[in-house]
Amino acid sequence: MGIQIDPPGPAVGAAPTSLSAFASVTGPAAGAVLASIAVPAGTYQVAADAYLSGTVAAVDGDNVQVQSDPVTVGVFVNGGTLLMPAQAAAASLAPNPVKVVLAAKGTIQVVAIALATATAVYHVTLRVLAAQSFGGLGL
Repeated sequence: MGIQIDPPGPAVGAAPTSLSAFASVTGPAAGAVLASIAVPAGTYQVAADAYLSGTVAAVDGDNVQVQSDPVTVGVFVNGGTLLMPAQAAAASLAPNPVKVVLAAKGTIQVVAIALATATAVYHVTLRVLAAQSFGGLGL
């Protein structure tokens, strides 16, 4: 009778199971990366949401988009644009998580589409779940 103790953590070189990034950015420029996660090649479930604080204007509504190196993740509703009301403290209408397949290592990111109001604070959360974590969910 023997006992085998394996070291903790994933196998060397394995993709992380789940990653997340959060950021708060004041008055981001057009195309500014608000949150990003670098991942190896593979299949991922991606979810993102955002909200505003500070003094906001109409231009700040729906002004964030999910991309992958830097192609818009078009499988999101509205071509990757997160529907975010142009009012402080209103949460985005986050789309359901989507499947993203990367043929090579890359970056999944949330960016500002247009120049934001200087006093608007963008709060963004990005979550990426590796394929082995969601297996049979049909994604």
